[in-house]
Amino acid sequence: MNIRKLNKNSTSAMTLLELLIAISIIFVLITAAGLQIKGLIQRAKVSAAKTTILGFGLCLSMVKDDTGLYPENLADLDDAGPPATSGDAKFSSRSWYGPYEETLSLTDPWGNEYFYELQDIVFGPQDFERTAGKPYEETFTFSAFSPTGTLTIQNPGVTSGSVILNGEEIVSEDEFKKIIPRIVKEINLLATNTITIKLASAPGITITISISAGQTSKNATFTLLSKGRDGELNTIDDIEYGEF
Repeated sequence: MNIRKLNKNSTSAMTLLELLIAISIIFVLITAAGLQIKGLIQRAKVSAAKTTILGFGLCLSMVKDDTGLYPENLADLDDAGPPATSGDAKFSSRSWYGPYEETLSLTDPWGNEYFYELQDIVFGPQDFERTAGKPYEETFTFSAFSPTGTLTIQNPGVTSGSVILNGEEIVSEDEFKKIIPRIVKEINLLATNTITIKLASAPGITITISISAGQTSKNATFTLLSKGRDGELNTIDDIEYGEF
């Protein structure tokens, strides 16, 4: 009787163990499937954002071809008549054939508004290389016709340096240490400006620096991007027009 009882308990214990293993396997499979689905959703959102950005970019190019200017806001693409501009140049009603776009959403798949900015380049784009020997340092002078502007740095790997504009440190040593791939800073400008670039990391790395200042002429360009799922500007998640 005791032997039969032991066998029965042993059989029951094995059945319970097998059930726990089966449940664990199912849980792992569900988790893996959930992660795969999440990845597919993110890829679909990235694809949708790229398609929308490309659509806006084409519409902006059409406006520039027709009028010689870019609109100051993406929402202006929906206007039947020419929008007002804050710069010196104005749109002509004879050359505005809007609306140029009525279907694209101004909000990306992650719920953030697409980033759109006009700029006239007043400095650069210019490459600066950290060469061998003592740290690189050079100072330049440039003019600007706007009191404010945007400093943009494309940085593939410089880990030490700084950027000084009109005596003020705009990009610090700590920011370069983080190796942020794209640094954007809102800056104040003078009629005549002085910028100093210092690079002190490993030799052979090149960064690109440019300074823009609104749309003040027909030579303006634009930046158009989605901030990606993190919702932050200047991170690796950014999806920029012309870079995909």
